[in-house]
Amino acid sequence: MIKHILGCIALATIVMASNPAAADEAPPTSEQATKIEAMVNKAAALCESKGKAAFTEFSKRDSEWWFGNTYLFAYDQKLNVLLNPAFPKRVGTNPSGEKDAKGKAFHDEFLNVAQTKGSGWVDYMFPKPGQTELSKKWSYVKATNINGTPAIIGAGFYDTMDDVRRSFVASPDIYKVIGENEQYRIIEATWQPGQRDKLHSHGKTVASYALTDCQMRNHLPDGKTQEGERKAGSTSVRTANLNHSMENVGKTVCKQIIFELK
Repeated sequence: MIKHILGCIALATIVMASNPAAADEAPPTSEQATKIEAMVNKAAALCESKGKAAFTEFSKRDSEWWFGNTYLFAYDQKLNVLLNPAFPKRVGTNPSGEKDAKGKAFHDEFLNVAQTKGSGWVDYMFPKPGQTELSKKWSYVKATNINGTPAIIGAGFYDTMDDVRRSFVASPDIYKVIGENEQYRIIEATWQPGQRDKLHSHGKTVASYALTDCQMRNHLPDGKTQEGERKAGSTSVRTANLNHSMENVGKTVCKQIIFELK
């Protein structure tokens, strides 16, 4: 069994390394991502026409520029912070080289994307306004000019598939975390006959090893279902996982080991 699990872990790691979509450089296509791209593009145009005078509008809470946990931020080409209404103490600082919990120098990546592509998405770990705990965030950045000087403007949103909706939080009676580090999480899942867990996600890449024969029904958010059978000893690796709920429709207990990349 251990060989199967280790093989599953190795395969999941290879999939993450070889599949650009799994690297989370860009968020899944969504209305929220489209809205932020449009907002940043509009803000970039205003910066070019009005310069820093546009910052007054950008700094108004509960406006088209700052709503919920989404807000605009701006840097010059040396990564000096020009605008950050949610974290105003950052204005005037230079976070060049600052890394998130996973070692990504995300401010520098903002600059790299703006200079090499003109615009694009960057993913990283960053606290929500008013919090200190880190959360997964995607930001869209775009090259612009502010008062005639090359600059960067961007905005982002936090991943909704974070731990508040992870399996072990949504259904702790079914999903038990048995090991983890900064990169990986290993979960033991047990469904009694007829038992269904609550809506949850496993992140972007997940591998599983069936400890027993299982007959499961997958419930999707749109009401559709998918039914399938797993044999003991079988493995599975999936990427781009959507929120779902699993139901044991068999007559015996179903047990699996689940491996997640954080």
